[in-house]
Amino acid sequence: MFLLQCVQASCTKLILARKLGHAARQLRMTDGPILDAAMDCGLGNLAYFYRPFERRYGLTPRHSRLRQQTVV
Repeated sequence: MFLLQCVQASCTKLILARKLGHAARQLRMTDGPILDAAMDCGLGNLAYFYRPFERRYGLTPRHSRLRQQTVV
């Protein structure tokens, strides 16, 4: 299955999408620094992290986190 996905889309794009998905989950589930979420998914450069994150989700990581927070 993974190999088939790599044929249809570049492996780099697929890996980046998975990393961003992991980071988005981290931002939703934790309240740690955004840098920690970026580094945890292998994107330690915040400038490089913010650009593809915003392209994929339409929000910056900070705004994504704020939007996901719920009042308890």
